[in-house]
Amino acid sequence: MVRRRGILTAEWEKEPKIDVGVMDQQTEISGHLEGIFHGDRLGPFSGPFSAKVDAGRIMFCSESLHQPIYVPSIRLISEKNSLFSLSNVIIGNQFHWERKENQTFQGDLILHLREDGTISAINEISLEDYLESVISSEMSGEAHIEFLKAHAILSRSWLLAGLSRKKKIVGSPPQSEKAEEGEIIRWYDREDHDLYDVCADDHCQRYQGISKSAADNAQEAVRETHGRVLIFQDEICDARYSKCCGGLTENFNTAWADIQIPYLTTVSDAPISHQSIRTEEEATRWVLSPLEAYCRVMDEHLLERILSGFDQETKNFFRWKVEYPRKELEEILRQKSGFDF
Repeated sequence: MVRRRGILTAEWEKEPKIDVGVMDQQTEISGHLEGIFHGDRLGPFSGPFSAKVDAGRIMFCSESLHQPIYVPSIRLISEKNSLFSLSNVIIGNQFHWERKENQTFQGDLILHLREDGTISAINEISLEDYLESVISSEMSGEAHIEFLKAHAILSRSWLLAGLSRKKKIVGSPPQSEKAEEGEIIRWYDREDHDLYDVCADDHCQRYQGISKSAADNAQEAVRETHGRVLIFQDEICDARYSKCCGGLTENFNTAWADIQIPYLTTVSDAPISHQSIRTEEEATRWVLSPLEAYCRVMDEHLLERILSGFDQETKNFFRWKVEYPRKELEEILRQKSGFDF
């Protein structure tokens, strides 16, 4: 490994493979195999395929088969330059811009039957190929090369830090809830991702296949930062990120988990230093004021260059207003907390 100014360049003998959960808890999955794929003593496969649950197993159908096969799971291993497509992949899950897309991927496809009788579609892909798609799914692949290079280092760092942390806590999951009189604090991370390393949506990092990674800038950004990660005290940094913070970031132990991380503390996203918000009056003034902040971008041409197409549909990233009837808000609180308000 090569160290330089808080950045470590990993020179691994064999590039890590990442398991990405592209679709989960589905009753049926369909797609297309472009090129040649092989299963365990099965295949070759190519062309349209489908998988659905039947009699407690996955019924896998393909043009290459004379009849369906029934398996608890199947790995379709791709030959060189082969691709696969999945139909009706949900992106923006539970966001206001949620929609379905047909997406195309490199690497291997794994279909796994869950205990609840649903199917997960998992893409196993090399780390650097994964990152090309991530940075051009999160942002526009046409953005400035230095912007995308910074993004590549952040995304690589966040992923590898998470995988390292996951190995350390196997068998001893972290505390996810703290209850005191009149107060419950609950943290959510990646507890549901038991079959794969990361999901493909905003919950982890956007990963929307090769159609989003075709831009030369995205490929160049990953290639020129190959293996580079941020480090702090000889450990890879948990470099989680967001497009907009509202002008002031939060301490890690307030927003994510009940631990303190020295490099993830409150920071003003502005050329001036904003003070921490400690009272309701300060919070009201903060929200209603025309705040100076880097993420309060008003230049539409700049947004067009750095944001993906569907992100540009949202016009109010920095401040917005949503109104709920009392009953609807009570139901949301009940579902999230488990308490009847």
